[in-house]
Amino acid sequence: MARNILMPGGLPLGQPGSSPDIREVSGGLKEAQDMFDDLTKGATPVIGSTHPNLVRLPGGGTVGLRVFSKAGPPTVDVNIPGIPIREIKFI
Repeated sequence: MARNILMPGGLPLGQPGSSPDIREVSGGLKEAQDMFDDLTKGATPVIGSTHPNLVRLPGGGTVGLRVFSKAGPPTVDVNIPGIPIREIKFI
């Protein structure tokens, strides 16, 4: 499921950001929250993490949501094996 959302047609979603593993998409907090919710169905919270909203996915890997980042926009953090995306910034 995460692969279908993050890699539509086999390519990373959105446009490259400051590096190829940082992707930029249109939207704001609502769109970031919607994507986080879609990606994390069946996920469990990661206990003891300094990340405020980090969850472990049933198929492996983690996803987190930051309502704001150092760069400003809401960001979904991605650490899923086989997915070449580290962050999705909603600008």
